[in-house]
Amino acid sequence: MTSDDSSKSESLTIQRKALRLNMDSYKYGTFAEIGAGQEVARFFFQAGGANGTVAKSISAYDMAYSNSMYGEGKRYVCEERVEQMLDAEYDMLVNTIGKARPEESTFFVFADTVAAKSFSYKRDFHGWLGFKFQMQPGSKPSTIVLHVRMLDDDRLHQANALGIIGVNLIYAGFYHSNNVDDFIKSLIENMNQHNVEIDFLKFSGDGFKEIDNRIVSLKLVQNGLTEAVMFDPKDGIMQPSEALYKKSVLVQRGSFMPVSNVNKDLMENAMAQFAQEKQVEGTTILPLMEITLSNFAVDGDGEIDLVDFMHRVETVLSLGYSVLISNFLEYFKLNSYFGKYTKSMIGIALGIKNMKQIFTEEYYENLEGGILESFGKLFCKNVKLYVYPQLAQDNTLIQVQHFMASEELAHLFDFLMARNHITGIKGYDMECLKIKATELIASIKAGNEDWVSSMPASAAELIKEKKYFGWPH
Repeated sequence: MTSDDSSKSESLTIQRKALRLNMDSYKYGTFAEIGAGQEVARFFFQAGGANGTVAKSISAYDMAYSNSMYGEGKRYVCEERVEQMLDAEYDMLVNTIGKARPEESTFFVFADTVAAKSFSYKRDFHGWLGFKFQMQPGSKPSTIVLHVRMLDDDRLHQANALGIIGVNLIYAGFYHSNNVDDFIKSLIENMNQHNVEIDFLKFSGDGFKEIDNRIVSLKLVQNGLTEAVMFDPKDGIMQPSEALYKKSVLVQRGSFMPVSNVNKDLMENAMAQFAQEKQVEGTTILPLMEITLSNFAVDGDGEIDLVDFMHRVETVLSLGYSVLISNFLEYFKLNSYFGKYTKSMIGIALGIKNMKQIFTEEYYENLEGGILESFGKLFCKNVKLYVYPQLAQDNTLIQVQHFMASEELAHLFDFLMARNHITGIKGYDMECLKIKATELIASIKAGNEDWVSSMPASAAELIKEKKYFGWPH
């Protein structure tokens, strides 16, 4: 991986970054930009000396022309399309001028495909950016792909932000690709005047074999670049807006330390009821397991324990469910997030303990309207809570109808029950109610076998195979 002593210096202006790249005569490549002008190439031309860096700059706006260059596409602003652009342009670059350039050259392609706001397109300005490049002369190329949402109100500001991120991506790829934290820091430099969200970042190729893209995604949430990231058991990291688009979503929040038959029973029975809702008819259901950052263990430096993070995510994925990692402490923020991408029904599956949290007024002291404001945002017309029962210490069954809200909120609880915004989960397994996560963890660490029957078989096998959660054998 390329490194440089001067790359450790203080933040550089975007013009200085473009100029430094232009002054490196061995870095040579193509810029292919579709949808918002040539905002990235523009910085390199304005910096001066671009003839030493830019082999070609192109914008294939016409759909037929774009198809002739990059192949047919079902969609034109997506990960698949930007990768088609990168591959086609890189092959053309190397095959056309590869032998004519000095042996010390490192070739690259920058590509983006974006949907910019216009008179006919009123949704958010968003796009896919990609950078395919050689880390060393003659090496196989590696690739970095990201998805960004431009949240500035003014279209010119949005376009300028796109240009800055593009330059940052190229610069960080060449000078900070040996350290993910430094890469992310460089990626968001010079963005103080802009409002953007980066909700997908993926490294691939021989140069990035040691990088785990799930940890990269976690760092996006940690650094405030996005509110949430998603993982899929088949496809790895997912771009949330595409995964959630027009879906009916059923989400279970938990710590999953570890995932147990309780979580499986809760989700399966909630799903059975959710699928029967009239608002869900004719839609695709996306079941999700969600973990907030606050639920992860921290190490001695106060940083999230990445080992704990990976163990929890992998065991949940083994059940076949997608995983959402978020920074949402309050439930209404979870609902608001889903509402940006789908107008279909939202179901939240939870236990009595979490219901107590929702009906605790102190939980909303940071809101001007307090608990009423939060409830107004949470209980929209298409949102419903599915509440799983629990056993009291004396083995008394506590169901949702037995829930005791405070005297001041009792009428509010009754109202939400009457309006069918809250309902109890039916068909639950009484044996699952006896399972306690703390006892499972203690048993796993002790090397006992009695925990196995309390967990889904796929999760138990994974824990034993990879020695997760302190399993000693």
